[in-house]
Amino acid sequence: MEILIIQTAYLGDVILASHLAAQIKFCYPESTIHFLVRKENEQVLTLSPFIDRIWILDKNKNKWKTMYGVIKSLRGVAFDKIINLHRFFSSGIISFLINGKEKIGYDKNPLSFLYDIVVKHQIDDKHELERNTLLIDSFCNIYNKKFIPWLIPQVSHTIVDHLAIYNNHIIIAPCSVWFTKQFPLHKWKELIKTLRHRNESIVLVGAKSEFDYCQQLVVDSGVVNLSGKLTLAELAYLMTISKRVITNDSAPLHLASALNAPLTAIFCSTIPSFGFGPAHEDAAVVEVTKSLPCRPCGLHGKKKCPLGHFQCAENINISQILDTI
Repeated sequence: MEILIIQTAYLGDVILASHLAAQIKFCYPESTIHFLVRKENEQVLTLSPFIDRIWILDKNKNKWKTMYGVIKSLRGVAFDKIINLHRFFSSGIISFLINGKEKIGYDKNPLSFLYDIVVKHQIDDKHELERNTLLIDSFCNIYNKKFIPWLIPQVSHTIVDHLAIYNNHIIIAPCSVWFTKQFPLHKWKELIKTLRHRNESIVLVGAKSEFDYCQQLVVDSGVVNLSGKLTLAELAYLMTISKRVITNDSAPLHLASALNAPLTAIFCSTIPSFGFGPAHEDAAVVEVTKSLPCRPCGLHGKKKCPLGHFQCAENINISQILDTI
């Protein structure tokens, strides 16, 4: 059975969508699972032993021309099932124009009327992993958390030799694309100084563009800034040998969860009940303890606090995070 999964959104969405490959392989071990992803996110899929072929859509280079080329290539495969997790027009076009005996997707895609099976997408008490598995219920009804971890680092001697010195360190991923999802800089500084007083060793991780921000958190030689210096495979391995991963509500949270790494997730303006919290047992959520009428201020983060006070982050005590370690 040839199955195509489409998720051309952001990295965190792709990590969560890759869980479906594990579920399907359990039901159909002999199936061939394809995955269409936007360029730059394909690295994370190499960590999945359940995905057989990765297709790449480069949205940064003449998007529509590139999309035509991808559609042309995909039309060479006779898919038994096409599962589209992306809820936007472009992916709807792709799923419509390629060959598939059965096409499945969410009702929020503007071209959902072209699907054979339409699944209602709603933010409720379900985790996003559970919401995603509703797309395969018709042929693989088995939501089972035993599949965690569903991403596995491809560990080479080079990776081990390079990163073994960071065994049992605390990993901190302090950045987020969205201001209101990101724990404030001065709070990170306070946390790191306290951890260093406890003789904890710390590794800061992030994208190359986040190096300068992370450098502001290097208080002494016990804090190492590896932002922009690791491949995704290296970061994944580092998480699995860490004492704990501390991060915002962002992609590193989902990566740590998929790897079953010990995790502390800090939620500022967003809330775990949206369904994007940790999905494994060795994880803790830290958030403001008092109720704020303005929280959550939206499903996703914002570029600034709408009310200007950012109390959902400022009122989180460092002790709350320390208690999880």
